[in-house]
Amino acid sequence: MKTLVKIVLNILFIVAVLLFSISLTLNFQILDANFWKNTFNDNGIYSQLSTAIKNNLDSQVVAGGGSKSDAAPLTSLVTPDALKDFIDNNIDNLLGFINGKNKEIVVYIPVQKITGSLLPTGIDGISEEMPINDLLTEFNVQGVSVSQIEQVKILGTVSTYIFVLSAILMILILFALNFSGLTILLGGLFAGIGAVTVFFFKNAITLGLSGEQSLPAIILRIISPPVLQKIYNLWLYESIIMIFVGIVLFFVKKQYNQHNKFK
Repeated sequence: MKTLVKIVLNILFIVAVLLFSISLTLNFQILDANFWKNTFNDNGIYSQLSTAIKNNLDSQVVAGGGSKSDAAPLTSLVTPDALKDFIDNNIDNLLGFINGKNKEIVVYIPVQKITGSLLPTGIDGISEEMPINDLLTEFNVQGVSVSQIEQVKILGTVSTYIFVLSAILMILILFALNFSGLTILLGGLFAGIGAVTVFFFKNAITLGLSGEQSLPAIILRIISPPVLQKIYNLWLYESIIMIFVGIVLFFVKKQYNQHNKFK
């Protein structure tokens, strides 16, 4: 019976480690605006996106019978600095809402930097900072409601609860198992498996989208690798730390038990 209890607690510990790792990634990476902005800055994402969008616009205009010079008024707006301004502001707005800092989702549109001839006709109420409800109404977007979009806010709340509860559960299980080094080692190994899974997923996306030429696929191909690499790094570091602590704790307790045995 005692052995069965230990097995069950070890399985629960592994589940807690995986939940902790996922919530750690959500709270300190996915839902952190600085994570996205630093990742994009460090990997030249804005420049890559600028080139990809410009090429896509040129291709569309040429395919429609025009020339690249016809697309120049649009492509001139898609500079790395302009994309950085647009993306960074909207990351702050969206994650500020998800994390409870903002009461509503506000969309940033750099209308001051867009010439009047390029703005859609009939759009009079557009402004630089618009609540998403006003934006959907102004552009007459059908089939999408603000309440549906705002459900994403639950992600921030749930991830915080999971992070705290999984950490408490891990501590309680370790306490019940007398801080078993093997249990911590086992949890570290499964965190390592998670890291390897993220690594292969990153490569799978890169290879899977290598032949795709649609703009969404190109954008995903540019953004996904550096983001998943940082998630992989986090899980890998967590795995290494847990494995190291588990091994050290195992041998320390082993030496301690042997010392007491021969007393």
